[in-house]
Amino acid sequence: MAYEIRKYNDHTWMIEDQLGENSLTRFFLLAGEERALMIDAGMNTKNAKEIGEGILKEAGLYEKLVSDQKPMMIAITHGHGDHMGGLKDFPDYYIHEADYRGFDMEKNYPGQTFHPLKEGDILDLGRRKLEVFENPGHSLGSLAFLDINDRFLITGDSIQSGHIFMFGAEGMDIFGGSLKKLMEKTKGRFDEILGSHGNAPLPADQMEKVYTAWEKVMRCRKNESDPEKEGITVTEEELNGMTVLDYDCGDCFFYCSR
Repeated sequence: MAYEIRKYNDHTWMIEDQLGENSLTRFFLLAGEERALMIDAGMNTKNAKEIGEGILKEAGLYEKLVSDQKPMMIAITHGHGDHMGGLKDFPDYYIHEADYRGFDMEKNYPGQTFHPLKEGDILDLGRRKLEVFENPGHSLGSLAFLDINDRFLITGDSIQSGHIFMFGAEGMDIFGGSLKKLMEKTKGRFDEILGSHGNAPLPADQMEKVYTAWEKVMRCRKNESDPEKEGITVTEEELNGMTVLDYDCGDCFFYCSR
């Protein structure tokens, strides 16, 4: 399948893995003064590491940032398969412990070293720091990464303009509170959002739009309100052999179990 490389700024690239018509999964390459970091690894891009190295070579940064002593780093926003297509080529990786265990990473990626990430961790690439935030709900170990100096937030699937998959009672119950905490902790610290699906970049207020939309969905699911009153369109769809409800909230969409 095809992919497209989009340059975000002089040291940040977005790689868009085309999953099908009007469908993609997006991952990222970030270059600091000392290290290079890939965030996620696509789905069909089994050669994600090679793609990243090619970008760095074209930018004249490969010899400076990558060697046997300091290989390209990779961090995973969450453990779904469309974010880990090329993970196998990396000797070690960073992910939240909840998704490491929940997606049986030890079994699925044998021989690779796992580094746990948690709230407040800093990934230092050399004069470029990324702060880690926990944002559980879409998965129990979902993470967001704040580029402190460049003022953008990488949000995985949890904050985007496309469909956000929300299955499982535990994740659905905690998602709203998780987003609220993330809004509070990052308020005024970023200007744009880079999500894994849909459009990118998005303005910073997309996080609040997703939070507001999810609160409306939950009121409807708890029979505290109805979709028409909330301005939501709900349709039933077949998705990967499952019957799901598609909540069209205008600013974003949610797939939820019935």
